[in-house]
Amino acid sequence: MKDKFNIIIGILIVLCIVIIVFLFMGNDNPIVNNPPTISFNGGAVVLKVGESKELKPVVTNLDNYTVTWTSSNNNVATVNNGMVNAISKGNSSITAKLDGYDLSATMVVIVNDIEPTSITLSSNKLELIEGEEARLTYTIMPDNATNKEIKWEVSNQEVISITNDVVRALAPGEARITIRTSNGYVDTCDVIVKSKEVFVQEIKFDKNSYSLYVGDTLKINATVIPDNATDKTLTWTSSDKSVVTVDNGLLKGIKKGNATIKATDSKGVVSREVNVTVNKHIVNINPKEITIIGDSRMVGLCKYKWYKNEGGTCVSKGAMGFKWLRDTAIPEVNRLSSSKKKNIVTNLGVNDLDNIDKYIDKYREMVTGDWKNYHVFILSVNPTSGGRANMNTRIESFNSKLKSSLQNYSNVTYCDSYSYLKKNGFGSGDGVHYYESTSKTIYQFIKDCVYKYYNE
Repeated sequence: MKDKFNIIIGILIVLCIVIIVFLFMGNDNPIVNNPPTISFNGGAVVLKVGESKELKPVVTNLDNYTVTWTSSNNNVATVNNGMVNAISKGNSSITAKLDGYDLSATMVVIVNDIEPTSITLSSNKLELIEGEEARLTYTIMPDNATNKEIKWEVSNQEVISITNDVVRALAPGEARITIRTSNGYVDTCDVIVKSKEVFVQEIKFDKNSYSLYVGDTLKINATVIPDNATDKTLTWTSSDKSVVTVDNGLLKGIKKGNATIKATDSKGVVSREVNVTVNKHIVNINPKEITIIGDSRMVGLCKYKWYKNEGGTCVSKGAMGFKWLRDTAIPEVNRLSSSKKKNIVTNLGVNDLDNIDKYIDKYREMVTGDWKNYHVFILSVNPTSGGRANMNTRIESFNSKLKSSLQNYSNVTYCDSYSYLKKNGFGSGDGVHYYESTSKTIYQFIKDCVYKYYNE
């Protein structure tokens, strides 16, 4: 019985196998005759960084299926349910595997950078001092460019260097910085480096004080410390230009006196002062260079032998006044005077005190005209005494107006013999005309007045 049972089971198994083979191998089985396939249409996909693209595989002979997606390099491209995202420049293989089958398709994805279309520096010109630094930044367009590789070029590396966008001034000179993208866009910046400024610390003069004569020049030798100061320019000033002037350290004496000369650096910070004394040359007065104009008082003076022996020139006449001065004395003086007769002394007015305005006008005319190259000494009308003493009030008024009206002319000196005689005394027989001793005193006063002008 057992053998029969086993035979029956074997027959059933064989029968089942036959049925199965028939079912799957027959001409009407779709899987056997049309197996499924999976593929991609087209060639490699090219994307730029940041772009996305959906891949759709072509599956045949299956109506219902699922696919598993993978990327060979997720740093270049990722894939999610067929959507490819470009991450960075490079290549990646995207694979779609048909679930349940040992079937897959692969698509190559090429990811390229977003290239620059321009590059711009933050400045196209820089001026630096030796040792200074400046930041030089740049902007690449478009903003989303992924290829931001740049190259710095420096035309003169002895003048400047650039590291991490920082320009450093190395030495005085000029250089050009060029920035270049990998695809050829450029911008430039011209750099000028100036010497590092060294400030003036001290100014020294070759002397502690200076002296010179009127009309002379003298150079102050100034030294700027330190020797390598960037700007050694000095500004020179005089506290009194009427005494001494200064031009770039060159002094010129104008008149007797004292003044302070100051030299200041270009920053106005450091200065040095020095005292300058201006003296007059000692001039010995030669009486032959003096022409005296006067009335009877000068007639008396000029008649004495001691005056004549000195060789002076005297144009005088008794009882004369303004009309004689205008019509006779001035033409005579102009005829006699020469370069050797360079000093004119006038002493008129006692005979016509009321003509003070006419005297003033005439003197003004002469000192700016025919006598402009002479020095004119206006001698005051001298005092009277005795019965003529009452004239002194009018004389003082005459002298005061004469002095004040002519004192501003550079070639006029007022000689106040009136005050000198009133203080020291004088002798006169008639109250107007003087004794010889007084005449001699007046003449010495005239010479002293002339000497004082030239030497003081």
